[in-house]
Amino acid sequence: MGYHAKEWAFKQIVGCCQDKMVLIAIAHYASDKDRTCWPSINSLAMDCCLSYRSVSRSLKSLEELGLIKRIHRFKKRAKTSNAYVLGDTFKSCSISKNADQGIGPIDLWDRTNSPMG
Repeated sequence: MGYHAKEWAFKQIVGCCQDKMVLIAIAHYASDKDRTCWPSINSLAMDCCLSYRSVSRSLKSLEELGLIKRIHRFKKRAKTSNAYVLGDTFKSCSISKNADQGIGPIDLWDRTNSPMG
């Protein structure tokens, strides 16, 4: 359980409070050393008082934002819980746009990238 991982999670801007709660729960399990953990979706659902499906949607959203990376794990050809890695390269108050295309985080407070100037 990592203090710095939880502190990082609290500073992130996400789409909704449900996504934020799932991110904080993952950070609670993650070590500060490598920001990796492997809680089951059922464990996250219990921790966050959410349904299995709601946690699945939040994980997808967090992955699309680039805040987590999901690693599918198998043991003797049987699927086991996924591993999650927190996106420690992102600044606080940032959202990764098009993370799969290699575009870095966007600073929400930087008005130079704004279409409004």
